Amino acid sequence: MMVILAHLLTPSEVGLAGLVLVFTVLFQMLADVGLTASLVQFEHLSEGDRSTAFWTGLGVAVVCFGVAVVVAPYVADFYHEPSVQWMFIAVASVLVLGALQNTQAALLTRSMDFRRIEIRGMLATLASAVVGITAAALGAGAWSLIAAAVALTTTSTITIWIVSPWKPHLMFSLHSLRRMASFSTGIFFTRFTYYADQNADNLLVGKFLGSAALGIYTIGYSIILVPFERVVQPVASVIIPAFATLQNDLEGTRSLWLRGQRLIAAVMFPAVAGAIIVAPDFVPVVLGSKWTPAVPIIQILAWVALIQAPAVLNAGLYRSRYRVDLLIRMGILAAVLDIAAFAVGLHWGVRGVAAGYALTNTLVITPLGLLLACRIIGVSFRKLAADIRGIVEATIVMSVVVIGLQRILEVEHVGAGLRLPILIAVGAATYLLMCAWRERELFSELSIRRFAASATV
Repeated sequence: MMVILAHLLTPSEVGLAGLVLVFTVLFQMLADVGLTASLVQFEHLSEGDRSTAFWTGLGVAVVCFGVAVVVAPYVADFYHEPSVQWMFIAVASVLVLGALQNTQAALLTRSMDFRRIEIRGMLATLASAVVGITAAALGAGAWSLIAAAVALTTTSTITIWIVSPWKPHLMFSLHSLRRMASFSTGIFFTRFTYYADQNADNLLVGKFLGSAALGIYTIGYSIILVPFERVVQPVASVIIPAFATLQNDLEGTRSLWLRGQRLIAAVMFPAVAGAIIVAPDFVPVVLGSKWTPAVPIIQILAWVALIQAPAVLNAGLYRSRYRVDLLIRMGILAAVLDIAAFAVGLHWGVRGVAAGYALTNTLVITPLGLLLACRIIGVSFRKLAADIRGIVEATIVMSVVVIGLQRILEVEHVGAGLRLPILIAVGAATYLLMCAWRERELFSELSIRRFAASATV
């Protein structure tokens, strides 16, 4: 969707919407209140637990929506953009919409009902794309991205009420609330620090560098980090609830974590490496020449995606071992380091902000989080490195081949429009051939359904 919208919208329009969309994750988090983590993690659930989680989340969401309406003018004043006021209120509607679906979504995740989860995700994504692209084509400008965000949550909520077998009962239990809150308070705090960590860059860029700069940064983020998050989400959606079922089986948890790392690395490493190499051709061909300043941002954020890939499963692992304290500490550390890096990086514009993010994750946050995960389940770095060695080798060979071919095609004056598909095709073929040689068993592991079936054994 963002590729099409990039052709229809200007950097300033994308950035103007980004000033408001930075709050979307915060609203979703407030609608959840952290209770859904308890629904996934607890070994035994009562109807009181389920219904209490639903009504608590809905009540908090309604109150927070009211607060959002009151503070909307102040948000507009903060950015010096009057139009932001009504965009902010529109985006705040996802508070109530999200609260209406969170409990059912958590219960489907707990039961590992991936078919219904996939249906929900596909329909919501399709509706969001149709609404956003149609609105942009009709000249809605920044509002097209707001409409797409609201359509995504609306469709997701409607779908999950249709496909979910559970519906809330008119009951509320203080005992259930206290039980869930004792576990979820730390989860909620961790999510809040994660939100600050992941969104402070957009807030600072929008405030100090302007909507056009934020538009460039947003495109880089949307083209790289968001799609790659969706690539690994099917793997995480299988493994994280499986961690909960294996909470008393350390050996099973260790084996599942290692297999998950292999699966994520097999998909992410070649895709991210390829994105870094072909970005100078990808941007003018696919997005258009007006987005050329986004090339270095895409490359830097692609590196961030590569570095963060091994940490995708950390939060689920920590929760399954009841080490929420580590989630909190890592969340605080990441937020402090990243926000400081963003603030310093502003001096060099959006490229400096992205580079600061890459440095903190490369040097401290991801290595430390991975070290803690390994210690919790008793896995050495050497074992992890051995398990993904063939994937790393295949990725390196693919990168060398693609870079060499890219230089040859440039010397021969082959245009970017033809060069890009050639590089992608050769890169994919090289990687697959290398995996067939170095990691033949990987092809059977890449089946999500087979992986899901084995994860529950």
